Parts: sequence; C-alpha cells; structure tokens
Amino acid sequence: MISVLTLTYKRHNLLEEAIQSFLSQELPPECEMVVINDNADVDYVYDHPRVRIINHKERFPSIAAKIEWGYKQGKYDYIYRLDDDDLLTPWALNNARIDILTNPGFDIYRSQGMYFFVNNIYERENSNINNGNIYSKAYLDRIKWPSTSNGEDADITFHHGGKIYESKLKHTMCYRWGMGTFHISGLGEHSNQVILDHADKVLDDTKGKIELTPKFLNDYYTQIANKLNMNRLTEIANRIGTDKGTMDYGHHYTILYHELLNELSKRHVKMLEIGVADPRFPGASLEMWNEYFPDIELIGYDINPDAKQFEKDNVYVFIGDQNNPEHLEECIKTYGGDFDIIVDDGSHYGEHIVTSFKTLYPYLKEGGTYIIEDLHAAQLDEKKMIEEIKALNYECKEFYQAHHNKLLIIVK
Repeated sequence: MISVLTLTYKRHNLLEEAIQSFLSQELPPECEMVVINDNADVDYVYDHPRVRIINHKERFPSIAAKIEWGYKQGKYDYIYRLDDDDLLTPWALNNARIDILTNPGFDIYRSQGMYFFVNNIYERENSNINNGNIYSKAYLDRIKWPSTSNGEDADITFHHGGKIYESKLKHTMCYRWGMGTFHISGLGEHSNQVILDHADKVLDDTKGKIELTPKFLNDYYTQIANKLNMNRLTEIANRIGTDKGTMDYGHHYTILYHELLNELSKRHVKMLEIGVADPRFPGASLEMWNEYFPDIELIGYDINPDAKQFEKDNVYVFIGDQNNPEHLEECIKTYGGDFDIIVDDGSHYGEHIVTSFKTLYPYLKEGGTYIIEDLHAAQLDEKKMIEEIKALNYECKEFYQAHHNKLLIIVK
C-alpha cells in the first residue's frame, strides 16, 4: 500500500525522531519506511522489518534526483513524502489508507493542512506545498522530473496535471521549523551546488557507522492533542503565557472561563481585573482578555506603578491598593461602574479580597460575574474569607466554588 520515503542527510538525531513517528503508527498491513541517506561518509544502521535504510555512496545532484531515485526503491504503489525533520502524526498511515481505499483513482492524496511546530513547540495548523503528500507510483513514473533542490515539491505536485484528493480527515504530518538546523526552503533561490555546499558547511560532520536509536526528544503528540481539545480562550492564554491557561504552570481556569463567558464575546463587555503585574506574567492576562473579547473596555487595577505600561487603546490601568476603599472608589469615579465581569487575582489575602468585594460588587451589572481566583493560596484563610463575604448579604443569583475549589464564582 504505502512506502514512506524519508530523505536524510547529516541529521541523524532528527532522523531518529522521524523513524519513531513511523513506529508510533498503528501500522496497517503493507507499509514501510524507506530512508535514503546519500552521505557517503556515514552508514546508518537500524534493524526493523518495516524500516529499510539505504546508504547511497554517491551524493545526488539535487533533491529532486534523490526523490526520483528513492521512490523507485519503495515496495508499494503509494509514496508518502517525508523529510527527516518532519514527523508523521499517530494516525497518519491509517488515515492515508482510508483515503486511498475509499477514494480510488487519484494521483495525489494530501491533507488540507499540517501541524506547524517552531523549535519543537506546536504553534498552529497551517498549510504548505507538502501537507504530507502521497503520490501514486504510476503518476511519478509518467511525469517529467525537475532537476532542482528548491521548489521541487511544488513542481511534482502541481505542475503535471495530477488528480489531487484533499483529505477530510485529520492532518497526517507535523511540519517542524527552526531547531537550530537548516531548511532548504528557507534559503531562497540558489543553484543545486550552493545548496548542497551549504548543507555540508552547517550540518553534523560525524563519520562512520551510526547505530540509530529511534526516540522522541519532545512530546509532540500531547501538544497537538491539547491544542485540538482546547477552547479559544485557552489557546490565547497558552500562546500569550498566562497562568490562567493549561501550560505546565497553568491553573486551567480558562477551561471554565470559556464556558462561563463565551456568550459575552458577541457584544460589548466592560471588565475590571485586580492584579495585572505579576512579575512572572506581567500584563499577560490583560492581553488575553483583550484578544478574547472583540469589543471590550478593560480596566486593570494594580498596586505596582509599573503596571501603567500595559495601557493601550481600550485597556486602562488604575494604580491603587485593593485593600483601600478610597482607592477603589477613585477607580470607579475615573472609569465608571456597570461591569460585566470583575476578576480578583490580586494579593490573595482574605482582608484585601473582602474589602475589594464589598466596594466593587455594587458596581457589577445585574447578571454580571465576580470571580475570586486562587483560593488555595497559602496566605488565604479561605473559609473565613467566604464567611465574611456571605455576611455582607449582597444579593446574588449564584454563589459557588469551582475548579477544585480554587475559584469562587458569584453571579449578581
């Protein structure tokens, strides 16, 4: 069915990851990986019944020539094009098999996109010339081959009248950029010899026999799974870098916040957040909220004068002590009340939280949401603080703890 043609040159560490991505498949019958190494000074060795490594002792004059020779070494009728710095997704070959069997008669099968990594960190879904392209051997046999080392993918895929099927299934390839290595597509237009010489100059010059040990150096698949399962607010939080998201240091609050607040993104929102200058994530939450709500008037409140730097356009910052009612009232006098959302991510001291709530809750709009974060903070007597808030006897529609009791949610 499918031969995964993997081109490699002086990058055995990356190659080991590419091989591991093949071995991580639920391998359908009749599939193999064929690795073409044309570094005459190195012999790669790896023993696996589905992985064939061909150590070619003469340098190919171009990448196109390497592909043309390489596809003829495959045992099967379909050739999946994979470079050594890219990876198969865990479902790649199974999805490819489904596409080929249920949509016969096409020359080229390709995903609508790929998972784009920069320096091994997953950034986004993207699309390129090679989205995990699979070519029928019959098609490759009949085309006129280019003689280039840059742009050959576009030529092979789009310039010979091939009948293309775009998969409706999940993407089959992880496209990796950066990583301290060189990428031919990043060099621009140069002659084959310039590109080949540049590769010799910057890549690993290890010689001799190298026993390959396939393995992943990063958890690529978990990154993709987290991204695919995350909501828009979580995606923004993780990209910007705030502890409200789901990164290793995150509290995962955005999972709940999206459920609570997503409907507000369809209209104008007025929001106040206490505590916006955490030195670990300075200004990050303001940036997150400002991107999440398309039409927002956002006021940050912080005791640190440096927080003023986060002001821009519709984002304002008031400098004050959250335990000082006069400061809080001055903030209201300056920016007005009628808030849809108030979030207290300030000092996490019970007295400060109660003072802020007592002063600000009357300025929360009917149906608005008041959120107190990090009830697990070491300096906070959570039970006492909640009792003091209840003792204020403010009317509310909902009053509950959430997210493993780390949040207190009050809906007016």
